[in-house]
Amino acid sequence: LCSNFLQEHQQSSKTKITTTTQESMMQQSKMVSQIEQCIVATATHIASANDAQKSNNTLIATFLDADMSILGRVAAKYDNYAGCIRKEYEFVERNMYCEKRAEILESFLPLEGSCGGVAIDGDEKSTVESSSSSSSSDATTTGKKKEHLFLYATKKGREVWEDQARQNLKREISMLRQGKIPCEE
Repeated sequence: LCSNFLQEHQQSSKTKITTTTQESMMQQSKMVSQIEQCIVATATHIASANDAQKSNNTLIATFLDADMSILGRVAAKYDNYAGCIRKEYEFVERNMYCEKRAEILESFLPLEGSCGGVAIDGDEKSTVESSSSSSSSDATTTGKKKEHLFLYATKKGREVWEDQARQNLKREISMLRQGKIPCEE
């Protein structure tokens, strides 16, 4: 009787540990997949933020906002960051760096004078309509139509960083267009 009980208990324990381990591995796999999606999304911030908004993916939206939070820091901290970016790309000829960095930063800036947008938190519901009558300032230097109204995908990101980020980006773009780099000695 005891022998049967112990065998049943061992088998039950084996089944439970196998099931628990498999469930844990699936959860870890799902988490790893979500982390990978967040990291990959940083390669195409604006498009990924738009996609996250449309699909209500708060994880990616929040991750992208956190990644872009440096843009909304006080001017001195942002300028220090911008100077570090130049050091990271010091192998790029200065004029080329200024030109291309300004283009990249301009692509981050949302449409000017627009209100509304697609928001992950549901506050703004209208979307940007593509039309041929839009001004050329609404297009990036690559000729692609801008489809975003905000730098940040979440309401909280917009509340905390949006205004300062726009100021920082515009200031750096202006400096770059004059051949100046923030925090350059």
